[in-house]
Amino acid sequence: MITLALLTALASASTDWELVELDAPTEARSMAPRFSDGGDWLSWIEVGAEGGWVLASAGLDGGRARAEVASAAREAWFVNWADRPVLSSDATGAMAATWLRMNGEGTYAYDAVVSVSVDGGERWTSPTKLHSDDVQGEHGFVSLTPRAAGGWAACWLDGRAMGGGHDAHGHPAGDMQLRLAHVDYEGAPKRERVLDERVCECCPTALAPLPGGGAVLVYRDRAEDETRDFSYVFCTDPELDRWSSPRAVHEDGWVVDGCPVNGAALASNGEELAVAWFTMGADATAQVLCARWDRDASAFGAPQRVDAGKPLGRISAAMLPSGELAVCWLEELAAPDAAEWRLAIVERGEEEVSSQRLLGASASRASGISALAARGEELLLSCADVEERRVRAFRLTR
Repeated sequence: MITLALLTALASASTDWELVELDAPTEARSMAPRFSDGGDWLSWIEVGAEGGWVLASAGLDGGRARAEVASAAREAWFVNWADRPVLSSDATGAMAATWLRMNGEGTYAYDAVVSVSVDGGERWTSPTKLHSDDVQGEHGFVSLTPRAAGGWAACWLDGRAMGGGHDAHGHPAGDMQLRLAHVDYEGAPKRERVLDERVCECCPTALAPLPGGGAVLVYRDRAEDETRDFSYVFCTDPELDRWSSPRAVHEDGWVVDGCPVNGAALASNGEELAVAWFTMGADATAQVLCARWDRDASAFGAPQRVDAGKPLGRISAAMLPSGELAVCWLEELAAPDAAEWRLAIVERGEEEVSSQRLLGASASRASGISALAARGEELLLSCADVEERRVRAFRLTR
């Protein structure tokens, strides 16, 4: 049994990763960092010179300058700390980007839109809705992964079936759906379908390639008794067309009346796949857990705890070429509103996992969610600095 004392002792052990800050071309009043597949690109949202929103990107290897993907007036986009834009690049160098565009007067009336570039980000297609409906409701928490057949698979949380009043959080009542479509190189969504009819309303989704081909999608589910554990669906065909029925990642037993706004993170290096997530389980104990994919069983294995005793979640993850799993999360500290970003490296078969402090942070939502990517034997980290009010990026080496 892992006790709080053991977690504290393990947390004090150094894993010897050093941070070197990168000269990321992020402006003041920037937020929502996210790495593309493989960490080739960093994307973020910032306030532009005219006061509107700008979705920007840059390569962190010195060879790709900052570029604007899209921009709009402040009232035209839906922007918050948890529902980040996505930038995904495939093997041809083509890129797809998604963000949220208001479609009505209500606070939660917005579309998830997608735009594609096939020339390295020089030109982008006109933004197109991922979803086929015109409902003035919630559509967000998008994830993308390239398809071997070309283009991308895109999943999102879809609120078209929600209606008839509002819940305690101000969201429309009813069931949030999980949907998926394919996006081609012209930016056109096709073959939309429902993967789960009732899911948690506002936890980020995670979508990644499976070892051997195909993909897996992890999301926070919602049972009739308000159990909100993570489920997954997967497919093994290169078209990413034939998806399984939902299965439990692990039966945590977390019953909560309302969305915890805490998604899972997937990490893959082509040979290994793992998931990391936050839960409070059946005993109300906050935990960060991780589990590896069992290819033979088409399931995730037994979970392993990696936090330092008081995690808040906001998880990101990356898989190193060695098969070591890197997990980053926000850990609460004793002082008011104080927290820190921590990193754990999990080796296959390792029973006790140590972690280290990376950066001080605020426990508030303004800290957002970290971004983590593996580049060879190094890691890339990006997060929002609340005091500086901008996105920062780091290289981690050992």
